[in-house]
Order: sequence, then structure tokens, then C-alpha cells
Amino acid sequence: TICQLSKAREDTTVAKKTAIVERDDAITARDEAILSQKGAHEERNRLQVEKERAVRASIMKEREVAVLLRVMDNLNAKVSALQAAPTFPALTVAAPAPLPSAGLHPTVPTVEAPPPAAGQQPLSAPAAIPLSISTVGAAATVDALLPAAKRPKLENPDKLTDGVNPEWTQWKVQMEGKMRQDADYYGTPEARKDFVMSRVAGKAFKHLEPR
Repeated sequence: TICQLSKAREDTTVAKKTAIVERDDAITARDEAILSQKGAHEERNRLQVEKERAVRASIMKEREVAVLLRVMDNLNAKVSALQAAPTFPALTVAAPAPLPSAGLHPTVPTVEAPPPAAGQQPLSAPAAIPLSISTVGAAATVDALLPAAKRPKLENPDKLTDGVNPEWTQWKVQMEGKMRQDADYYGTPEARKDFVMSRVAGKAFKHLEPR
């Protein structure tokens, strides 16, 4: 009887230890399942954040391309309007006919002094004022109508890169002024496009390069 009781206690003890081990295994499995679910949730959140960032970047890129295309269209319209403006021919003056006798020159206009009033000394007449006319062949141009020097070009705007520094609105206004004031330097569409491409860099250059 004592042996049976002892064996029963041992069996009970083994059963309790087995139950404890099984409980610990169940707890471990539950913790692993919780960690797995937590990792899956974090991965799902990370993928969602990356997707939202990609969507925002795509929208910003489309907006930047649209803005740059509008700027290019506005610049082309301004330049086309300037090119369509009427031009006026240069003013020329016919050369004087040759005199029959050698050594004679055309009459030079002079300013005559007015007659003196009663009791005043007569005024001396000023020296003759010649007219300066430069002749080339059979025609002459009035020197006063020609500019003394070619007007200097406006300063080039800063390069547009990411639309932040400089801002695209500021860059657009400066480019329009440049094309308007220096239209004589950029007389062809190719020249205007080359100049615009020289004033962009980085993202702006990548957006305009295929065009």
C-alpha cells in the first residue's frame, strides 16, 4: 500500500510538471503570436506611409511640370508678340548735289543777331553753327538718330532648381522681363529655348530636358 501511494504521488508530481511545461509552452506560443501580429501591423503601417509619400511626390512632380510648361508658354507668347511688333525703317537723308565749281561747299546756315533797340549797343552776331551730316555713298544718315553705344543686356535671372530658391513666380517675372528687354538678342525660338535651358538646373532641368 505504501508503494502504491508513493507511486501515485510521483505520478501526480509528473503530471503537474507536465501541465506546467505545457502551460509555459502555450504562453510562449501566445507571446510569439502577439509579436508576429505586432510586426505585421508595423510593416503594414510602414508600407502605407511609403505609399502616401510616393503619391505626394508624384503630385508635386506633376504640379512642377505644369508650372514650368506654363512659364515656357508665357515666355514664348511674350517673345512672339514682341517679334510681331511693327518695325520702322532707318531714317536717311539724301546727299547734297555736287557743286559745279571746285573748292565750294554747301551754304552753312547762320544765326543773325536782332537789330539793336534805340540807345543800345549793337549785339555781335554769334558764330555760324554748322550742320553735322555724315555721308555714305549717295545717302546720308543723321548722327543724332543713332545710339552712342548698344544698350547693355539685363542681368540673367538665377537658375531655377526646385522652385524654392528662387521661387518660380519670381523666376518667371524675371525671365519675362529679360525676354522683353533683350528681345534683340534672342531672335529665334531656338535661341530662346537655349537661354531658358541655361537658366534651369536640377529638378527643373530634368522636367524640361525631354522637351
